Amino acid sequence: MEEAGKMVMDMEQFVEEKPSNKARTHLVFLKGTYLVETGDWDSPIADIIVDVDGLNVAVRSQYNFQKGMKAFKTGDQQQLIASIETIRNDYEQETLFVIDNGITVCSGATREAANQANINEAKTMELQLLAMSAWLNNDTALTEDLLQKSVAMEERLSYSYGPPFIEKPTHELYAEWLMEQKRPQEALVQYDLTLERATKRIMTLEGKQKAAEMMKNESLAQQTI
Repeated sequence: MEEAGKMVMDMEQFVEEKPSNKARTHLVFLKGTYLVETGDWDSPIADIIVDVDGLNVAVRSQYNFQKGMKAFKTGDQQQLIASIETIRNDYEQETLFVIDNGITVCSGATREAANQANINEAKTMELQLLAMSAWLNNDTALTEDLLQKSVAMEERLSYSYGPPFIEKPTHELYAEWLMEQKRPQEALVQYDLTLERATKRIMTLEGKQKAAEMMKNESLAQQTI
């Protein structure tokens, strides 16, 4: 964890010296991956500011998703709603430049061009944050509905190797909510679906073990260690 944190801080320093689009995009990705996979939302890394102006709409949404998830973790509903609105306004404006076949119409803008897949990635993150907002409000029906919609949206995205672009897999997020609702059997299903795309993901395996323990299934709990 310490080594991973140093990597993010080193990247922040590099971006300060050479703030190219590629470097800034990589910093957003590293920052989000670190926070989601360590849960270290109280660390200075969570407060790293990145200038995302001109980057692809999906990267901008990643950055605002990170702000929103931190707000969820700290119970800051106002900031969470602000992050949701920023993502929505951003992709709605970007949609004006994307035609039905997913090709971007030249707008004369300096930002990196987006396609429909990028818009769908932004929408997936928006749905995740909307679910978190409903979660904070203890609205179980709305939370589950939004999580299911986010799952469906994420499953439409093309699979890519390596760390996922959607930094918090929705199946995993859904499983964590199900665990809070004391529904471990259903959570196991969602954890297994997460592992289909993110094999050996530590957070998912740990969650699966907790679900097995909640069900008092010792053999399954041992299998996931």
